[in-house]
Amino acid sequence: MQFNLPCYGLQNSSNWHLDFKVPDKDKFGYTAAAAIEDGHLTSSAKRKIISLMRSLIIPHTLYPTAEQYVTVCAKLVEKHPKLRDMVGNGIVSSLLFI
Repeated sequence: MQFNLPCYGLQNSSNWHLDFKVPDKDKFGYTAAAAIEDGHLTSSAKRKIISLMRSLIIPHTLYPTAEQYVTVCAKLVEKHPKLRDMVGNGIVSSLLFI
């Protein structure tokens, strides 16, 4: 049985991730922006990035699908290439943290 309860404040679209806009580095705050610029991510900078990304996802869904996570993380790494992982497809650690 499936319930269709209203999610107040959430935008009702399952394809929101396709048009998701990753913010410029300055929107992440000074510490995170500096880490994005030089590619040396501290735990503090990582928390700031994750926090902002989650705050941008929440208006669309509280529970993103795997496809939505992958798309958002790929867009994050595409816009800020110094966040790319050195191994694999480049977005694995981003997927683990967001």
